[in-house]
Amino acid sequence: MVIYLLKVVGVELGQGRAKKALAAECLEAAQDGFLLVVNLFVLQLFYTSSAVDPVLGGYFLSSWGIILAKFFVAVSSLFVLFASENYVRYHRRHLLEYPIMLLLAILLLLCLVGANNLMSLFFAVGGFSITLYVLVLFDVYTRVSREAAMKYFYLSTISAGFIIFGTFLLYFSTGTAMFSELR
Repeated sequence: MVIYLLKVVGVELGQGRAKKALAAECLEAAQDGFLLVVNLFVLQLFYTSSAVDPVLGGYFLSSWGIILAKFFVAVSSLFVLFASENYVRYHRRHLLEYPIMLLLAILLLLCLVGANNLMSLFFAVGGFSITLYVLVLFDVYTRVSREAAMKYFYLSTISAGFIIFGTFLLYFSTGTAMFSELR
């Protein structure tokens, strides 16, 4: 969905479309896409067993509880996408990047829910944090937005250092980074 929106934005901007109309169209496409994702999670809830299945070589897991958590993330993300219509309607700057950054943040949050490895968890949290930096800094011309983004960046950089150091200590003491084997 993110790749589709990037393609639409690139092609339509090249043809001279207005940014505000294009941003509203991208947000509507994101809302429609996430309605489909929510429906897929509902269908998956009915046809999934309670067993935990490894996905992508065991780096992620899939079970009924994880799918339910992803469903709640998708539903809450859908509320955020619908609440963002006013932002796109009344602001002038960075409208095209907004739906794409929201979708990227939601995708990384869905990866975070099913992570089964310390490194996949770290990369999902790190990527999600980077998208949140950008979203916090969207109104770059206000002092409050710049200050909040810098404070968030400094705090999360220090936290990421502690997390990666703890991950290395845990890996070197146990020899594995999989959550299922760490138990």
